[in-house]
Amino acid sequence: MSNDLYMTKYIWALAILLLPFSCKREVNKFTEKRAIHIAPKQVEVKKDTTEIAYEKIQLDSAKGLKIENFYIITAYRLYQNYVVTGNKVLSDSTFSSDWFVLLDSKRRIIYEMSVDMDELYVFEPSFYKSVRDNRIVVVVGTAYEYTMGGYVYVIDGNKVTYAGYIDATGAERETEEASFITDVLTLKGNEKRISFYFSTDSILLGPGDKNVLVKNRKGRTRYEYDFKQLVFIR
Repeated sequence: MSNDLYMTKYIWALAILLLPFSCKREVNKFTEKRAIHIAPKQVEVKKDTTEIAYEKIQLDSAKGLKIENFYIITAYRLYQNYVVTGNKVLSDSTFSSDWFVLLDSKRRIIYEMSVDMDELYVFEPSFYKSVRDNRIVVVVGTAYEYTMGGYVYVIDGNKVTYAGYIDATGAERETEEASFITDVLTLKGNEKRISFYFSTDSILLGPGDKNVLVKNRKGRTRYEYDFKQLVFIR
């Protein structure tokens, strides 16, 4: 066998031996490329901020309810609890007027607050229910010989939060006649706020005191509670 022929066969034999290793390296490279991890794109999930109307509800009266040293004016059953308004009898037999009270199912006081307004003629609660959850907003309308604003409480289970006082009521500019607040009030809310809108064409600010009549820009003029404070927005 000539040297040239021997070298040719040797080269072919060597090429055949190296071919699997070369293919294996290429396959590994391909596999490594396919195995590269691509992190998923981070998508921010925004909370729904659409305002949904609260439903004004009528609660059943709690008849026969009694509280020691307390003169009950109104009493309602709210789920397993009781919402009561009235006057507290003090040790000297005088009254502390206009109390808002929440009792639990065993008729123990969970929350109580007096607005101390020198015996209001009217201290009447109205109830608004969120359609998102079981949150209840109570607006206690007030009046002497004239209609006034309302005290706002938020009830979530056994927790009561006093939101503040709406020092306003609805009025019609043509007649300048003020309406009882809960007759003209509409509530809407979301996870961030509760808004209080008036259905009248005007709003009387500081009724019985300042008596400032302002135009009601429907959908904009309102009281708003952001779960921290209750403010008027023009």
